[in-house]
Amino acid sequence: MRHNARKDELKKVLDPMFSADGSNSVLVCWGKSSCCHITPIRVGDPDNEVPVWQELRQQWYSRRGKWRKYLPFYCVPEVDIIEVSIAGQDSIQFEGATPTAKFIGTYSFNDTFSEQKRLEKVIEDYQPQEFPCAYDSDTGYVNCSMNCITRLLDDAKCPERTRYKAERKLASLHKGPFLKLAFLDPNIATLNPLLNKEGVILRNWDILRTLDTWHCPDLRELRFPAVHIRDSWMYSQHTALSLILLLLFVLVVASRLLYGDWGTAYTAANFFVSLGALTQITWKSCLLNRLDFQG
Repeated sequence: MRHNARKDELKKVLDPMFSADGSNSVLVCWGKSSCCHITPIRVGDPDNEVPVWQELRQQWYSRRGKWRKYLPFYCVPEVDIIEVSIAGQDSIQFEGATPTAKFIGTYSFNDTFSEQKRLEKVIEDYQPQEFPCAYDSDTGYVNCSMNCITRLLDDAKCPERTRYKAERKLASLHKGPFLKLAFLDPNIATLNPLLNKEGVILRNWDILRTLDTWHCPDLRELRFPAVHIRDSWMYSQHTALSLILLLLFVLVVASRLLYGDWGTAYTAANFFVSLGALTQITWKSCLLNRLDFQG
């Protein structure tokens, strides 16, 4: 009885994740790992991920601000699949504005490095049978022959099946760059299903099943897969040079308007260029001295 009562309480808090029309949802997350914003986005057929990414992209910018798409040197450098723990509903909303998030919580990245090492060890330890079982690309399964060890021993595992399974999982382990490409161009997902295989597209029963992970679980103990999108300024030498040129142009025009003379404007621009060059030389000198001292 206590467990069912706790599930009812959890369902009230997680109500924005449930769909009354039977549609699916994807949790989208942004912010720091210790304090992030989480919102569910309604999506359609999980077997066709192109409209899923289109909806995800549209809803992301509608909540974060469409102006972000038009800012120079501002981009989305990373899109990852993570696990979120929901702390509660996000109570910070502005009257009359589109709610930016439904929940607040934390997230953690999957340990792909350890998983990669484990899969590589499985492949490395592979010992073929005398008559290896063949992999059928039409079905995606290994067809065990009559001589397979699984036919002789009840608890044995087919070495070929174990190897091919590890190789396939290793090949699809690092999805980060493809997730970013699918966010920028949803058509990438036409032949690259990236979300459904990872269980990121949630149905109502997926959420309900998570409530039975523990007896009377705390909300923070429930783990859900989500898509983490990070946007930031793009820093590079090209960006820095463009900003410096823009700043110099603004200074020249401002000096011209202030003093009414182009000669004074050019003199002020030369002064700031010299000041910037001197600052850069001083900074590099201090950096080299620190490296020499540490060495």
